[in-house]
Amino acid sequence: MAFWSHSRPTATATAAAEPVASMDTATLKTELGHAYDRGRSDERARRAGRGVIATLLVVLATVGVMCLALAARDGSFGAAGANVDRTLAQAMSQVGR
Repeated sequence: MAFWSHSRPTATATAAAEPVASMDTATLKTELGHAYDRGRSDERARRAGRGVIATLLVVLATVGVMCLALAARDGSFGAAGANVDRTLAQAMSQVGR
């Protein structure tokens, strides 16, 4: 027997449907609202504490883009590095005063 076929399954191969629980519309909306609230709170708890990592990644990506922009402006990574070193040396001399 093949694992798949292009024909429809036979009547004996389909699963029997479970009985559907009936409830009124107001109860259904209330239960659905509670389920969504529980899902939201579970997801917030699962993702808690990752703000610092995300912020660090954004800062590192920004520094990387700035280094690439300096390299493009100065013509090489060496010249961009020299420019960054000169700027940092000037900033450190002003802080040291």
